[in-house]
Amino acid sequence: MNWVAKELGTSADQLQIYIEGTLALSSNVQPCDTCAKLQNAALTLKDIDGKQIKALGQVINEFAGAGTPPSEEQMAMIATALNNPKEGTQYALAAKWLNAMAEYTNIMHNDLKLPTNEAVTHVAKYVSPVVNGNNAAVAAFVQAKLAGLGG
Repeated sequence: MNWVAKELGTSADQLQIYIEGTLALSSNVQPCDTCAKLQNAALTLKDIDGKQIKALGQVINEFAGAGTPPSEEQMAMIATALNNPKEGTQYALAAKWLNAMAEYTNIMHNDLKLPTNEAVTHVAKYVSPVVNGNNAAVAAFVQAKLAGLGG
């Protein structure tokens, strides 16, 4: 709970009151499970060793040059390549990172009941290094995915 409170920029006491009011309305959502899922998604997004973001760059660069944003057709081809990837591939690593971005946003919005724009603002702190990175194709693809989440 303390981690989630820090993540939301509030005190643990305020978070506890908020969770009791918000999550109590849904009998199928457990606060501890929600906090653990959110923390796992954030850990994936941090990509401590950089393997997932590197894999994402490799996948995107297969379809679009690093210097220019992908076209709509290239975006669609990248999304298709990342849909149900084979385990142990760069596609799987890239998809894991992108899925964590969506999961983080969904947990913030659906479970913690934050407005979509606020949920996207919270996930943006994890994706901003990629969006502001020096690979225009990766930045554009991630920005488009973020926009699709409501950002």
